[in-house]
Amino acid sequence: MEKTKILTAGVDIIGTRYHVCLLDQEGKHPRYYHGREDTQSGQNKLIAYLGPHYRVVIVESSLALILLFRLQEGRVTIKEEGEHYRVWQKAGIARGDAMARFAALLLYEQLIGPKPLTEKEERELLAAEWERALADVARIERAGQIIGEIHGGNESPKLSAEALRLLQASQGPSSSSGVEAPEYAIDSDDNSFLAKVARALAKDRTK
Repeated sequence: MEKTKILTAGVDIIGTRYHVCLLDQEGKHPRYYHGREDTQSGQNKLIAYLGPHYRVVIVESSLALILLFRLQEGRVTIKEEGEHYRVWQKAGIARGDAMARFAALLLYEQLIGPKPLTEKEERELLAAEWERALADVARIERAGQIIGEIHGGNESPKLSAEALRLLQASQGPSSSSGVEAPEYAIDSDDNSFLAKVARALAKDRTK
């Protein structure tokens, strides 16, 4: 099945002149054209540049309304001056050709959606996930050893702090292994270091 071509254009307006940028179906090789936005000949030239296939994003203007009327439904996206173009300008995008290209690129990225991972990227992602899973298991095992030492009478504050840090790390958002840190029953009158660690963990889970 033939892949649908995605062609995007961006239009900026400075004074009475429009700046249009046309990208190819890969979102590359920009071509720039300029013309008067307040004359019929200039407007007709812009429509000719866009042809029958280009999707276009344009700053709000009378020219935008003309494109909306003249082109097929769904081909024109109008962006407000204050909420989009001026914000992009403050972010460092110069008005004119650069702004037209930026708008065209944004529309292109929006239309193509997320790109599928390559085979190499999939392997790298799986390797990273596996490394995180092993790190989670190692942290939980070390925390278990420390808690065993605390049970054995070692009440070093550094030891309990390390156990708390390891168990919290294993429960963080970066964990993807599906391995969960153990929970411990705590007597309300128990003031041992182990109980303090477990209470701190329980409190952290409820945040």
